[in-house]
Amino acid sequence: MLRGASSCSVLATDPARDSAARRRRRPGHRVLHHVCAALSDNGFRRLRSFRPDGPACFKTWLMAVVSNLCVDWHRQQQGRIRPTPCILHLPELDQQVYQCIYVRRMSRAQCLQELMPGSQS
Repeated sequence: MLRGASSCSVLATDPARDSAARRRRRPGHRVLHHVCAALSDNGFRRLRSFRPDGPACFKTWLMAVVSNLCVDWHRQQQGRIRPTPCILHLPELDQQVYQCIYVRRMSRAQCLQELMPGSQS
């Protein structure tokens, strides 16, 4: 764990990696940076909060923590998407179309392929 922790620490704090490569990074790299930085904040407070006698094993617990940090990062970037009440009153298919086009930002052709009966999604 120390090896992984030091890697996260370097990634989260190394200015050379942070400044020059930032423009070239894909979103996956930015979210990885966010997760590593969050895990190493305050002396690895989140990692130290794991309870070995708790209900989850470390791997399961860590996956939940990382998943929540990814959701937090996405919400920081995109905001929390909440459909207006009128969308919630639409038929199910119309809600799915709304989700595809406005939430997932798919093209109309992609949306059609996604929602066609027999599609593999």
